[in-house]
Amino acid sequence: MTRRMRVIAMCSYCRPCSSYVSDEETVRSTITAQVKCEGGRPSAVRNTRASRHCAWTIAMIVAVSCTTTTLQQPVGDLQPSARRSEWRQRLHWPEACERAFARTHEQRRSQSGVRVMRLSSGWRVAEVRCAEGAYQPSQMFVGIAPTGIASPPIPVRTLAFDDEGRANWSTSEEVWGTVTFAADAHELTIVNMARGFGDCGSVIEYRIHVDDVISFRVATARGKPCDDNSQAPTSWPLRTP
Repeated sequence: MTRRMRVIAMCSYCRPCSSYVSDEETVRSTITAQVKCEGGRPSAVRNTRASRHCAWTIAMIVAVSCTTTTLQQPVGDLQPSARRSEWRQRLHWPEACERAFARTHEQRRSQSGVRVMRLSSGWRVAEVRCAEGAYQPSQMFVGIAPTGIASPPIPVRTLAFDDEGRANWSTSEEVWGTVTFAADAHELTIVNMARGFGDCGSVIEYRIHVDDVISFRVATARGKPCDDNSQAPTSWPLRTP
């Protein structure tokens, strides 16, 4: 984001002032930045506890304003059957996902690559397909509030195993696996096969938590390192994040 934001701030330590702060600037530079006051000439922020308090107030207002502007992407009543370009204008998923989709588009059964699940809370979860993969796809998830405002891509906890068979947890916005929803229970499950033979991978059930933001929380997880011994994923050992 390159646009600059104009913020009017008032605090008990400085008079009303107008600050032009870019989100690309650091908090430290904000603290020592010049403050351009309404109707007056620019004056430097003094290196005092009082002036730092005022600068921190300005920085926090900028941060909140930038976040609000980024999140407010109205979805309205757009249907999954709409064109992918229309969905992307509202959900703004990353270019890397879009490139992966374009490379395997001819393999798609869905025109848009977007599936929407409606939750009993009024929220919706949009599953956005990225890469097709040899035997399972990758996808991202975006929450849509009852007001029609879209969230950024939802971070998802995932499980993988290293060459020594050790379990490693990480967080990613794009995840591999086959997804099933239980919308009435606010749950989804992702079965991720680490290779086509099906002898290793993870099965993770997430609880969809809705508050001011939407998040996926691991409810149960099973996983197994590759060992050439094919078993049903439901029999894999339980794993704890």
